[in-house]
Amino acid sequence: MIKNKINSILKASLVGAVIIAGLPACTDTWDDHYDQAEGFQSTATATLWEQIQSNGNLSDFAAILSKAKYYEDKNHPIKNYTFKDILNSNEILTVWAPENGSFDAKKWLELCETDGFTVQQQFIGNHIARWRKIANKVAVDSMTMLNSKTIVFDMEHKTVKNIPLIPNNYNIAAKNGTLHVIGEAIPFEYNIYEYIKQAPELSKLASYITSKDTIYFDEAGSTEGPSDANGNPTYVKKKFIESNLLYNYL
Repeated sequence: MIKNKINSILKASLVGAVIIAGLPACTDTWDDHYDQAEGFQSTATATLWEQIQSNGNLSDFAAILSKAKYYEDKNHPIKNYTFKDILNSNEILTVWAPENGSFDAKKWLELCETDGFTVQQQFIGNHIARWRKIANKVAVDSMTMLNSKTIVFDMEHKTVKNIPLIPNNYNIAAKNGTLHVIGEAIPFEYNIYEYIKQAPELSKLASYITSKDTIYFDEAGSTEGPSDANGNPTYVKKKFIESNLLYNYL
């Protein structure tokens, strides 16, 4: 009985099949529909990146965005493509940007050089969600962030994960989304799988578990482009699936 319970917990926690895909393309029709669903129509001309860059209280966050590469998965950074580029694109996103002094900017800037995927998963991806999220109604929204974590946005009380939005600095319209300024960084919470991998006292267990990690290219889920000179397919957007082989034996 105990063994079955342990197996059930591990199976639920070992990230059996975490899909890490590139940001999806959006259509004008869907964007318009979603904006209407939020009761919001934007006439803004600046992008999210331009709104962030123009705010002197967000210069530390902007520096990290401009330095951090975007990863399709932990082994596949997109060359010459950073979160600055994402927030300057046509993707519809919402950003909760922490003010200067509310997080260790030096730590994340240095980590951009050595472990950009961790920066994406534990910091930047913890502050960005897809689509436009507006704090303008009596509602609570349970959102999936870019790092796949679920975070609660209380639109009525103007908080995200119980962190207050800065008065007069939220619902800042951008042509590709919405910006909210917050007074502290949203804390990253480990699941069991992530905790095991980073806990020094569990290093042997972590080594064994991570040795079973596997990433494979999902051809069916990728966007195919024109064939190359040899007739082989090329892809304008690739999708990778990360899984752990232990999941199959629990």
